[in-house]
Formats: sequence, structure tokens, C-alpha cells
Amino acid sequence: MTDRRNEKKAKTNKNPWRLTALAIGAFLVLIIIMGITMLTQQPAINEKTEELEEQKKTIEELSERIEELENELNYMGTDEYIERTARDRLGMVKENEIIFKEKES
Repeated sequence: MTDRRNEKKAKTNKNPWRLTALAIGAFLVLIIIMGITMLTQQPAINEKTEELEEQKKTIEELSERIEELENELNYMGTDEYIERTARDRLGMVKENEIIFKEKES
């Protein structure tokens, strides 16, 4: 009986070191896998970051264009714009207004 107890004690004494070594080994493998994954994914991350910057720039440009168009739309609703368009495109004049034209040579 005592031999069996000694054998069990001997086995249990060896197991903690094995488990520790196994845990350290698994941890190192995990670290290596994470490092490899990071290295392989970095180019994709860089590409997506560049795409994001380009899209931010496009959004900024489109926002500026929208603001310009809104200003133009507001101006088109004014009497000044309507009068200018009537004069320039349609050749209209106000009552009692005299038009001077240059003679063509």
C-alpha cells in the first residue's frame, strides 16, 4: 500500500511542472500566432486607413459643393437674379428704359 501512495505522490509532484511548462508553451504559441496575424493584417489595415482618409476628403469636398449649391439656389430666388436673367437672356428692359447698342463695324 505504501508503494502505491509513494507512486501517486511521485506522479502528482511531476504534474505541476508539466502543467506549468505546457501552459508556458501554449502561451508562447498564442503570442507567436497573434504576432503573425498582426503582421499579415497590417497591410490591409493600412489600405483601409487610406481609403477612410480619401472618403473623409470626398465628404468634405461634397459638403462644400452642397453649401455652394444651396447659396446659388437661394440667390436664384431673389428679385435681383430674376431681373438679371430677364435682361441677359431674354433682352427684356424696364419701362422708360433706353437701350444703347454699339454699331458693328
